[in-house]
Amino acid sequence: MRIRTIQKLIDLITQENTGNAKKISVLLGISERMVYKYLQILKQDFNAPVVFCRKKNSYVYTEKGNLNLYWQKK
Repeated sequence: MRIRTIQKLIDLITQENTGNAKKISVLLGISERMVYKYLQILKQDFNAPVVFCRKKNSYVYTEKGNLNLYWQKK
């Protein structure tokens, strides 16, 4: 698992600009199978409420919130 790739995926989902899994795979330079694996990690391990919205043609969060994989100084 590449943390930077997951962070880029998180950013795309936050922007609601992912497209389908095939488009994500091109944007991130990974296989479509890995896209599904990373989405599964976000859902299961991080409890991220991620779903695919056909209307927006993007993966989106169904609830407001933040999911970041970096240090944020307070």
